[in-house]
Order: sequence, then structure tokens, then C-alpha cells
Amino acid sequence: MEYSGYRQYIASASGAIMEMASSAATSVQTAASATYQNVTDSFQSHCASVAEKLMNYKYQDRSLLDTSPLFPDTLQPIYILGEKWSAKHDLEELKQIVQSRIWFTYRKDFPPIGSSECKSDQGWGCMLRCGQMLLASCLMDIHLSRSWRWTSESWDQPQYRNILKKFQDKKSAPYSIHQISLMGESVEKKPVGTWFGPNTVLQVLRKLTRMDPCNDLVIHVAMDNTLIVSEAKRASLIAGENGEEAKWRPLLLCVTLRLGLTEINPVYINGLKTCLSLPQTQGLLGGRPNHALYILGFVENEAIYLDPHVTQPYVELETWEGVSVLFRENEGQIIRNRAQRNERMSQDEEEVENDERRDDEGRSAGDEGVPAPHKVARTSDSPRFRRTDSTGADLEIVESESLPQDEEISEQMNPETELGQQVEDDLEKQVELVEREDMTFHASRPGRISIDLLDPSLSLAFLCKTEEDFDNLCIALQDKLMSVEKTPLFEMVLERPAHMIFPQSPCDISVQPDESTGSDYEQIERKYDSEEEFEII
Repeated sequence: MEYSGYRQYIASASGAIMEMASSAATSVQTAASATYQNVTDSFQSHCASVAEKLMNYKYQDRSLLDTSPLFPDTLQPIYILGEKWSAKHDLEELKQIVQSRIWFTYRKDFPPIGSSECKSDQGWGCMLRCGQMLLASCLMDIHLSRSWRWTSESWDQPQYRNILKKFQDKKSAPYSIHQISLMGESVEKKPVGTWFGPNTVLQVLRKLTRMDPCNDLVIHVAMDNTLIVSEAKRASLIAGENGEEAKWRPLLLCVTLRLGLTEINPVYINGLKTCLSLPQTQGLLGGRPNHALYILGFVENEAIYLDPHVTQPYVELETWEGVSVLFRENEGQIIRNRAQRNERMSQDEEEVENDERRDDEGRSAGDEGVPAPHKVARTSDSPRFRRTDSTGADLEIVESESLPQDEEISEQMNPETELGQQVEDDLEKQVELVEREDMTFHASRPGRISIDLLDPSLSLAFLCKTEEDFDNLCIALQDKLMSVEKTPLFEMVLERPAHMIFPQSPCDISVQPDESTGSDYEQIERKYDSEEEFEII
């Protein structure tokens, strides 16, 4: 009996020990899992932070560090948006032309796109930004004219400001990165965060222009390597009411092409130059593989482009309106204050130069045995010194309280203003901030790339503001491209041939993006549109 009791005691003790060990193991496992999760989260957060910093470094603006010539020193003409210029004599004008085009780039910290929570298009939105640049260029030519030039005060022009607001990075803007992404997802089956090809972005913009209540222009995309003149005309004509003649809407005509398998076939390069030299051209959408660029023109064998691969902060354009109202009310006073401030700065600089000149003269005199002027260092609390002799031999000490203080001098120099000083300073700061924000929409210099390095998937763009412009474009294409080139870039026919099936678009414009779009968002590998969307020439 005693032995049996001892065995029970041992079994009970062993069970308790095993239970304690199991409990301890469970606690250790739980603690280890929590620690691992914390370390994993911290590591992932750190990796995400490092990746973001690397991307920001990769896509920062380095144009100010570029000291290469804006354009090559050549006798060959430079073509920018169909206009011919000289590299020898028109450099300043060329710089203004490029800077006057609206430059859309990657942005960060804008409102999320749908349910995707994307707050930046960095790394995937370059072709979307190029599409925005193309459309903005057309709107500028329609509403501001080709001869319009941007200045630091252009932000105060309502027409210019209204064009920018159409592309603001928020869902309410008709051509925002939000609307383009969501429309691409809804209609073209491109998830938010997906890289677009030139054809896709043009098809999306074509649908968005039809939804724009301003009805500024219409986009027609010529497919299958063929421009059908009658269809392009029908797209741009609005039927008249009560027997009136049909009216012409400005037409953005785009011709999507694929000029090779992996690189541009050299036989098409001369045809590209011909198209970029026509007065109706709006450049082309293209670039290097997975690196979209907006091509403005060419010089020799190099394409001139605007590059969207720079990440900049989101700009809230709505605040410009209020600043503009205040600026207009007090523009004269602000201009006078700036002029007076600049004049005072010039006077200060002149006084410094005079002091340095007198010091130099004094040192020269000291070398000849004449005492040189004495320099006395002082702080704001130390007494000031008044010279009683031009040689500086005698100095009279004057207590600082008896001389005008720096604040008094500044107050005496500032003129009386109609605004309170604080209000005036705040307004000037706001104006300067808006001017800096506006500068982010204009490139200081263009880029250049050899034409044969461009990706073969691209799209030509032409703006025909009137029906006469369109007719002249067709004549020029026939005379300078179709009749001259042995291998023209595309065909041009009056009516659709019988062998070509009319494209069906059952959901052309009936799909309106909403907040639910983007729920199936996923990051996928960026690539050009499939070759099925193009005809191999």
C-alpha cells in the first residue's frame, strides 16, 4: 500500500511538472511569436521606408545640376510642336517655348485613388502623366494660343489656372490621375497602379473628354494602322439644331503605331520627323521601354521630350483662387513694396562696395605712412563709435542709446502701406508660395534622346482646331508622307474599307468611375500594351 501511494505521488508530481513545462513552453512560444511579429513589422516598415527614400532619390529633379547645352550647336533646324527654329539664333525663344508647356510629373501625398489607397503614382504613372501633358498642350493652344508664354505671374490668369485645375490630383478634376486610373480599371481592365501603354491612355482620355461638360475638344484614335478620314470628321462635327450647319469641335487626332518588334525600324524614322514637322502636330506619346516620355519635336536625329519621372509634392490649386483675389486688390502696393525693397538692397550693396573701397584706399594710405582706419568690432550691446577725423586718428565714443537703433532705421525706411504690415507680409509670402508651386508645372530644360532608341509602341498626335486645319493636315500627310515615303507610317483612306470590321464599343462612355472602383487593386509588372493592340508594320 505504501508503495502504491508513493507511485501515485510520483505520478502526480510528474504530471504537475509536465503541465508547468507545457505552460512555460506555450508562454515562450507566444512571447516568441509576438517578438517575431514585432520584429517583422518593424523590419517591413523599415524596408518600406528605405524603398520610399530610394524611389524619391531616383525620381528627384536633377535638371538644375545639368550643365550640358539645352540644344546642340548645329546648323540643322529644331522643330518644336511643328514650328521651325534655329539652334544658333533662337535659343532664348526655344527655352521659353519648352518652359511654357505644362509639365506633369509624378506627385505624392495626394488624396487616395479610390479604394486602392494609392497616394502617389511614383513608378507607374508616367504614361498617364504624358497623356495629361498632351491633352493640356491642346487645351493651351485652344484657349491661350500657341504664342502664349509662361511667366512667374501666369498663375494669376484665370484661363491658365482653369486648365491646370482640370488635371489636379483629386477625383473631382475631369482629367486627374484619379479619373484616368479609375476609368482604365473600369473600362480597359487596368488595375490602379498598372502601367499604361500609349493606346490605353488615349482610349481612356477619349472617354473622359466626352464626359467633360466644357466640351473643349474631341479625341479620335485611329487604329489598325489606318486613318479613316470620314470617321475622324464625323467624330468632330456636332449636328446643328433647327437646320443649322454642323459645327466643328477642336479635334485631337491620334494615330497609334507599332514600328517594329523591339526597336524602331530605321525605315520609319524619316516619316516620324515629317509628322513632327507639320504645323498641326502635338508631338507623340512614346519613350524608352517602361519609361514613357512626351516627345515635343526633334533636332537632327534626337527627339526632344518632357520627362515625367520626377516626384513632386501634391499642389492644392484651390488656394490659388483666394490668393489671386487678394493679389489683384493689392497688386500695386505689393509691386511698389518689392521695388522699394529691391532698391534698398541695391543701396545696401552699393554702401558695402563703397566701404570696401574706402578700406582699400585706407590700407594703401597706411602703407605710405598714413594711419589706416581703425575697425572696431562691436555687439548689439556695445557702444558705437563716431569717427571725428577722416584718418581715423581720433575716435569719439558715443553711447548706443543716442544713435538710431537698427529697428528704428528699418522702420524709417519702410513706407506706410495701405495694408497692415503683418497682413502685407503674409500676402507676399502666399504669393511667393503660389509662384513656387506654379514653377513645379514647368520644366526648366527639355531632354533629348536618339530617335532610334525609342520604343516602337507610340502614338502620333495632331490638333485640328478647325475643319480647314484637318483638311490641310490630310493634304500635307498625302503630299509629304504617303507620296514620298516608300514605307509610310500608316495608311489614309476616305472611307472604311469593306475588309475592316467597324469596332464595337458596347460600354464606350456609360461606365462612370466611382468610389468602389479599385477594390481589386494589385501591383503587377509594368509593361507596354500587348502587341495584340497594334498591327505589326
